[in-house]
Amino acid sequence: MKLIKFTKALKGQILHPIYNSTDCSKPINITNNAGKASHRYAVQGSDTTLMSIDKMIVQKMYLRYPEFRDAHSFSAGKKKYNSEAQRLYKKLNTTIIFNRCKATNFATHILQQMMSSNRIISSKDFGKNFQWGVAIAAAQNEGAADLHGKGPSIWDMYAKGAGKIKGGGKPSVGCDFYHRYKDDILLVKALGFNVFRFSISWPRILPDGTGKINKEGINFYHRVIDECIKMGLTPYITLYHWDLPYELHKKGGWTNYFINKWFNRFVTVCAEAYGDTVKNWIIINEPFGFTSLGYMLGRHAPGKRGLDNFLPAVHHTALAQAEGARIIRHLVPKANIGTTFSCSQV
Repeated sequence: MKLIKFTKALKGQILHPIYNSTDCSKPINITNNAGKASHRYAVQGSDTTLMSIDKMIVQKMYLRYPEFRDAHSFSAGKKKYNSEAQRLYKKLNTTIIFNRCKATNFATHILQQMMSSNRIISSKDFGKNFQWGVAIAAAQNEGAADLHGKGPSIWDMYAKGAGKIKGGGKPSVGCDFYHRYKDDILLVKALGFNVFRFSISWPRILPDGTGKINKEGINFYHRVIDECIKMGLTPYITLYHWDLPYELHKKGGWTNYFINKWFNRFVTVCAEAYGDTVKNWIIINEPFGFTSLGYMLGRHAPGKRGLDNFLPAVHHTALAQAEGARIIRHLVPKANIGTTFSCSQV
């Protein structure tokens, strides 16, 4: 109940349960991680009624996920069910519906505060200009790693090593956003957000990092942007979220001074392609994160270690942030430009 109060107060709108696609009088029960049943609630959108959005989501879940149908049959009260259906049902809350729209640490902290103090907060506490949204990264979410002209990235190659990603996950599949972007954007809308941030895969646009432009890659992000606008969401583009083209890595990647020339070319292509419709641009995601983990500690792609790699990578990343911002400012009138920093409490 506290979670429901939190969401209701946060958005200031009435909450509704998701309904069965075959019987709209019966809400679908979703089991939480503790195994206790609770209704899955969402916030009414401004452009489309929640009932129709939720019904569309459930219908898509029924069509796309056999495990959703099995688990819902279990929730409907069947006395006989197999262990697999029960296991999947218990994971539905995070695996199928909410996993692609994870809360930020900031939002989680607020929720924990509210639950411990039982204080109901309001979106007004954050000011009228605060934007509520979710974010994804191409390498983590898109999948389709070798489809329609995309070149390999450092994460595609790095993940092939045993134990590089917990659970053995592969960017080649990810969350299959490349094929399911309409479903995912619909979920963002149904959850009441008004911003959708996504990153552009550098090797999907320029398979070799430089040279020939992949038109199918350009068109894919046009479709994503159009879908955001259709759903009433403001698109935010992240230009670099760590998926460097592998061909550039073979030339030194971020340790090579020429990375700034290569990156400027990528930024220019994106600005010219999407600048008319997208006005919010993040140049680089967490620059300290990928330079330290990928070029000093060797724990992220491309797995390099030592200060000899880290220091030039940091230097070139700082230059790329500045030059990328200048290019966007020049090519995209009235653009909002920034970067994303990984912050920790001190």
